[in-house]
Amino acid sequence: MRKRLALCLALCMLLAGCGFQTECQKHSITLFGTFDTVVTLTGYASEKSFQQEAGKVREMLEYYSMVFDAYQEYDGMNNLCTLNRLGGQAAVTVPEPLADVILQCQRLAQDVDGGTNIALGSVLFLWHDFREAYAKNPENASLPDERTLQLAAEHTCLTDVTVDEAASTVRYEDAALKLDLGAVAKGYAAQKIAEMLLKSDMPSFLLSLGGNVVAGEAPLDGRAFWSVGVQDPSDQYGATLDVVFVTERSVVTSGDYQRYCLIDGTRYHHIIDPETLYPAQYVRAVTVVCQDAFLADYLSTALFLMPPEQGMTLVETLENVEALWVTQDNTVQMTPGMKEIAQSQGANAHRLAGE
Repeated sequence: MRKRLALCLALCMLLAGCGFQTECQKHSITLFGTFDTVVTLTGYASEKSFQQEAGKVREMLEYYSMVFDAYQEYDGMNNLCTLNRLGGQAAVTVPEPLADVILQCQRLAQDVDGGTNIALGSVLFLWHDFREAYAKNPENASLPDERTLQLAAEHTCLTDVTVDEAASTVRYEDAALKLDLGAVAKGYAAQKIAEMLLKSDMPSFLLSLGGNVVAGEAPLDGRAFWSVGVQDPSDQYGATLDVVFVTERSVVTSGDYQRYCLIDGTRYHHIIDPETLYPAQYVRAVTVVCQDAFLADYLSTALFLMPPEQGMTLVETLENVEALWVTQDNTVQMTPGMKEIAQSQGANAHRLAGE
């Protein structure tokens, strides 16, 4: 009798996590219109809970997409575009996430040698204009003038940005400076959404914002880990290079195959080397795995902007951060910890779970 009672109690506890386990089904939704990318959300929950959480995710994506938009302003909000227009004249009151991102990037710049410089906006905007012109008329699109790039690079010092955290204001000490948060905005949004979902009725989820993937608690289908594919940068159809197995981790990739223009056989992608002011040529792609999606986003760009050997040394100094590099000759390099969770190295969900 006691064994039956204990079994019933255990079953009730198991079912309570999702109301009733029979209601905990796998649901997926694809969202468009934010961060200039396709967003997919997969989760295990009741139909009602999934729709509720998906609605919250959509609202958060729309909000953060407007906050970090460097090209368009919105009524009732001093977003990044507003800040770039007015920040050189006076302190601008901005939404808390915008001030928070800038502060975090300033702190990381002190700790990560060769880190991502969000103050490179004046240079990045020139390359953005080139890509826009190329998309409209490839034959007549001209690369940014080198002299113009050099002049823009004189206004890219991140220490010229002053943030008053208490007042949530930002001011540019250099009036010609411009911020660009393309290297970190999606990661910041993904992290905030993941934190919300982990506290919700749907903690078992997989969220993908383009090259930014966040895995929540284990999927409720018997697997101990989510399987996240790493794209092969040399395959034009987006074939999978490898698969990593994760829970409550972020998997972020930066690559030269995502946004680029091809001119006379040369690929001009969107990740610009602050030293040369031209697209970085060290690697084809870098994938970072760590708990925080914002940090993973920041590091994936930073590692893309340095030789793999230097990047490997950097990652070794960071706790709970793993990385995978695809070099220019398509050689794959991994940190020891990445090898432990990579399918190509023999990892699988059952083995990682100790089964």
